[in-house]
Amino acid sequence: MAVDVRGDSDKFEVGSPRALFELHGVSIGPASIYSVSHGGQRFLLNTLLEENSSAPMTVVENWTAALKR
Repeated sequence: MAVDVRGDSDKFEVGSPRALFELHGVSIGPASIYSVSHGGQRFLLNTLLEENSSAPMTVVENWTAALKR
């Protein structure tokens, strides 16, 4: 969320809150689905690119044996 802020020596005004972006992510346990950069100018989001992804998964068994070769 963000708000516009205006202020001078006599008055302080705050605008209406508005959403910066929508999050369609997955949170695992207590982990957050976003993080804000040090300067507050960038966001790192944990979000789904496609909800119905059918990308294959490759499982490599006994991979430590290949390291010994």
